[in-house]
Amino acid sequence: MISLENKNVIPGGVEKIFLERRVPSNCALGRKYDTEIVVVGGSKYAGQACLARMDVKQKPGTTIPYASFLTTEVPENFAPLLPEQYVTCGLWERDMFSVQKVPFFREIEQYFNPGRKHKVVFLQANSCQKWGRYRIDDEGGVGKIGGARLLNIVHHQLPDPYRFARLIVAEGEELFSEVVEVIKKANMIPIKLQRLK
Repeated sequence: MISLENKNVIPGGVEKIFLERRVPSNCALGRKYDTEIVVVGGSKYAGQACLARMDVKQKPGTTIPYASFLTTEVPENFAPLLPEQYVTCGLWERDMFSVQKVPFFREIEQYFNPGRKHKVVFLQANSCQKWGRYRIDDEGGVGKIGGARLLNIVHHQLPDPYRFARLIVAEGEELFSEVVEVIKKANMIPIKLQRLK
């Protein structure tokens, strides 16, 4: 648990943070409960409120908490979310660069980076239970997810939310909308990530 001005913030949870100003390395300095927070990926959104995922670990040599930018689309009356209450999802668009049909982990991170993670689920447009669904890990591995319905992927193919960010990237608007609905059916909140570039 991270303590911010006597308020407890759950690592891996989502908080609303006001981004005050840009700082180096594509970050913004934000504020929550009168405590400064570095929000990775938030530099171009300085001056706005955002949703950010609180990091599980602080960066070495600093006492300032870190968080990862998710989106500036903050619902009215937003209440902080626990790690198990949400899944982040990104829309893979045609203009996003990938060397091959299934992007590498680092290519996805250029556009969507909700925090510390070791794998991402990538769904190709028009995918089905037999093809087009992949688990991409941070060491360069790509594995097919065969025979799984989207609801099973949400329940069983995503990492422990207290340790890692849960991210599903879907290619195309139609599949992305389906993913959002399946996350809701699983009684979780889909957080639609804003692309970083």
